[in-house]
Amino acid sequence: MSIFKRKSASNVFVRDLRPGSDNFVIKVNILNVWDGFKGRGGCSLEMVLVDQEGDRIQATVERFFAKSFRKDLVKGRSVLINTFKVVEYNSEYRTTRTPFKIVFYATTTVSGCLDFPQEVPEKYMKSFPDILSTDLDNGYLIDVVGQIVRVGHVEDVMAQGKRRSRLKIYLRDESDLQLPCTLWADYAKEVADYVKRNCASVVVVIIRLACIENYRGEMSVSNAFNTTQVLFDPVCPLVAKFRSELYRWLSLIVSNKQVGKYVTLATIRSVTNSNSWYYIACKKCEKKVHPIPERDHAPSPPSWRCINCNSNVSESEVIASFFLLLKVDDGFGGTAVFVMFDKIAQKLFKKTAEEVFEESVGDNSSGLPQSLRDLTRKEFLFKVVITEDNVKKVKTLFSVDRITSDDYMIQTFCSQ
Repeated sequence: MSIFKRKSASNVFVRDLRPGSDNFVIKVNILNVWDGFKGRGGCSLEMVLVDQEGDRIQATVERFFAKSFRKDLVKGRSVLINTFKVVEYNSEYRTTRTPFKIVFYATTTVSGCLDFPQEVPEKYMKSFPDILSTDLDNGYLIDVVGQIVRVGHVEDVMAQGKRRSRLKIYLRDESDLQLPCTLWADYAKEVADYVKRNCASVVVVIIRLACIENYRGEMSVSNAFNTTQVLFDPVCPLVAKFRSELYRWLSLIVSNKQVGKYVTLATIRSVTNSNSWYYIACKKCEKKVHPIPERDHAPSPPSWRCINCNSNVSESEVIASFFLLLKVDDGFGGTAVFVMFDKIAQKLFKKTAEEVFEESVGDNSSGLPQSLRDLTRKEFLFKVVITEDNVKKVKTLFSVDRITSDDYMIQTFCSQ
């Protein structure tokens, strides 16, 4: 066999690659691409590639012919790479666990790939307990997912001999554990701006290719200057599962430090305001009215005073409105009191407060009307509102924005 005779290229995964051969074809997605070493002839191209099994490898296109590959090597694109060199990758800090990297020839070919899977195994995703334990190898980059719960101010500081922007944030996981994260340069402004624009919602991020840092015993993550990806509220199974777990437990809602609306599954144990489950409100402004004392021998005066409208109102000008305080629990030790106002309660009961009140007329139990008693021990999916007052602990009641007992919605929520 001639030394010059080449074998046919074989299709491989990252795990199959070893130095010493170049007859490979590999199907990958370009996780990220950035400019590398700059010298005469331009900049090299650096990439992190991921295969169908979720394994990653770094790849380099040398600066002398990088220009001819730029149009084909686009972040997020899935490609087939044919004929390339595999070399040892022994840098102190690696983008991946793989001890080799791909180096392109000038003759390497890149073609589009339409059958690469939408999702691959998340082999680099690390939990907050693992990161905070100091047990992880910080010699390669990792991924994290979390909710942004605290954001500092963008600062201008000296780093590596240059003025750079820096932002410190805190991420929380589904068990309410928090992880410090420092973002540098463009990442700092990008994150600060996104959180500011979306301050009323729950912001969940995936940070891919992040560094593990240990500064004076405090573990944290940060971006690697050109390599890291910050994905804001991405629509994917990983984030959908994270969101569903994040607010399933009432204890997390009660301790939450972020204003917004959250969904949880809970069981009603009691209506705590059994003697004051409704109030009399002005029809015009829907605000609570105050009773006017009766006067002897006076003609029938208006019975209430509306402070908001600054006028007296008669019986025909008022309505009864629901005001329900619901003690709930989630079956995992979390408890809370939810307040449900008139519009939400009417949708639930399909009755007005006055109609529900009529149920108790003639009822010898002298307690709650039957419709309210029927709530006990029933499970509902709640969307509740966390306000600034809740965050500051000025208020301990959480207002119900929506409620449903629909079996399909509950099953969908529990299965996520």
